[in-house]
Amino acid sequence: MKINSLSREQIVLALLVVVIIIGISILLINEQLSKAVIVSTVSEKNVISNEINEQNEVLLSNNTVEEVEKEDQRIIIHIAGEVKQSGVYELPGDARVIDAVMAAGGETSYADLDSMNLASPVFDGEKIYVPSIIETKLSDESYASGNKLSSTGASSNKININKASSKELEELPGIGPSKASSIIDYRDEIGRFSDLEQLTAVSGIGEKTLQKIKNKISVR
Repeated sequence: MKINSLSREQIVLALLVVVIIIGISILLINEQLSKAVIVSTVSEKNVISNEINEQNEVLLSNNTVEEVEKEDQRIIIHIAGEVKQSGVYELPGDARVIDAVMAAGGETSYADLDSMNLASPVFDGEKIYVPSIIETKLSDESYASGNKLSSTGASSNKININKASSKELEELPGIGPSKASSIIDYRDEIGRFSDLEQLTAVSGIGEKTLQKIKNKISVR
């Protein structure tokens, strides 16, 4: 009986040992699986991060190429008025009005640069006119009185497209709210109109429209 009893105890102990070993094995397996999941998640995040970085590098590279290409481009412009050496000049593709003024030797002592947007981009084939202080003053006075001095010294009722409001521009034949807004937007972005022909550079205004209003408008 004693031998049988000891055998049963040994069997129970053996079973307990087996259960403990199985439990420890399960814990170790779960721990390894958790580590594998963490490593896999980190790897996926690294892959996504690398892909995003590569895309950003491509975008940055494309932007840099575009900027370099624009800098490498050359444009031809004509600048006149109150500059020391008016004429035709070749400028970089990303040039501004101030660059054109500097290329022409700078402004004269009579120039009114404050009436211009010196930060405006310059376009190929564009003519830039730098007005004098007297021209700007006369233009402002004429606009305020509602009259414009003609070349003969007589007054006329021409609308100064460099000063006119949207409502005043809409009084011209063929010019509605949309075209009037386009004229003002162009004027704000590029600067003063140097001649009447420049009006055709405004979106929606062609040669036919210009001919209709040519005798009713002025630039100074």
